[in-house]
Amino acid sequence: NRPSGSRLQKEEEEFDLKRKNLKAQHTERETEREKKRDEMRKKYGINKDDTDDALVN
Repeated sequence: NRPSGSRLQKEEEEFDLKRKNLKAQHTERETEREKKRDEMRKKYGINKDDTDDALVN
């Protein structure tokens, strides 16, 4: 049995919603990690520019 058009559309909408939620969670976690890194840099007196140079050399 093939799914009807409305059922298929509903599944696509659910998939899109899940994808949007996952993307939002990813962005939130990424922001949180960046905040923690910034706090550590501040604690140890390391500028963001200093860490970028260290990675290049």
